[in-house]
Amino acid sequence: MTIFKKYIKGFTLIEMLISIIITLSVTLTMMFVYNQTIKKFYVDSMEYDIKVYCNRAVEEIAELVSDIVTEVEQTGLNRYRLTFYDVDKYGVGSEREISISVSNTDGVVIKEGNTDVTNTIFDGVLLNGDIFISHLDERDLNLPIKYVISEFKIENLTGDSLYHQMNPSRVRAMSVSSYEIYMQVEIQNKLSENDGSTKFYKYLNFSRRSFSPGLYLREKSKHNQNEI
Repeated sequence: MTIFKKYIKGFTLIEMLISIIITLSVTLTMMFVYNQTIKKFYVDSMEYDIKVYCNRAVEEIAELVSDIVTEVEQTGLNRYRLTFYDVDKYGVGSEREISISVSNTDGVVIKEGNTDVTNTIFDGVLLNGDIFISHLDERDLNLPIKYVISEFKIENLTGDSLYHQMNPSRVRAMSVSSYEIYMQVEIQNKLSENDGSTKFYKYLNFSRRSFSPGLYLREKSKHNQNEI
């Protein structure tokens, strides 16, 4: 009698363990790559929003400075007062005094007296600080990164910064009426909060120059009167 034996070939325990280990390794690698990609996308998105916000801020502040009627006055750290000539939609003009300041919690803040006019002073141009604030939260995605406004200034341009070969009699008036609006954002990227090193820091610089024709004419006229 002939007996036929049929063998079914399958996985051994070791082969199964190796398959599980390989699958797990591939899965963990894919999760790591995905996580890093999400973090990079989030950081790039934050940086883009910060750039848009700060560029818009210095541009709109420069527009205000171009209408000033007196010199810009620094009233504190990262805080300035300026008086400008404003014309409303009905064509009625008047002088307005505002204060401009920046902070790491509110971004750019513009006040007229005690009233916050940040999103009304620019004729509908919004400076939405909420966008900036949301990206200052270092807890997002547990990223060891934080955005800080490290410097903000509205300062006069000196004679060296102005046009060369300028008539000396005009330098004073030009310097008084010409300003640079400058903002620097510091990206603090640390491996840990205990790391005091700044080698991972990155700086974003934003600046605009502004000239006030009205203030220039006023200062030039004052200079001419003094020569008489």
